[in-house]
Amino acid sequence: MELLLLLLIFFLLFPLLKVLFSVGRTVHTFKKAFNQQSQQYHEAKQQQAQQTEKESRKERARAYFKNASEDAEFEEIKADRKVPNDAGRSTDGNSSDDSRITDAQYEDVK
Repeated sequence: MELLLLLLIFFLLFPLLKVLFSVGRTVHTFKKAFNQQSQQYHEAKQQQAQQTEKESRKERARAYFKNASEDAEFEEIKADRKVPNDAGRSTDGNSSDDSRITDAQYEDVK
């Protein structure tokens, strides 16, 4: 009787346990791969949402400053100051010296 029980354990239970453990290991591997893919998908989705939010903030800020700049008031302040010329003499800051411009064609617009 004991011999029959040992043979049953040896020939039936050990192979059955081996199959169950290998199936369990395979299921664990598939779950791990699936969770990893799912995590990568969620990270990419979250990164895309953050990028969209960042661009949206930039667009709102641009629109705000564009609208705010239309309402800005400014006052022009004219000041007389002496600017040193190439020859070392100082001239009035409001006067223009066209002789210094050499690379542009001067044309009088009427």
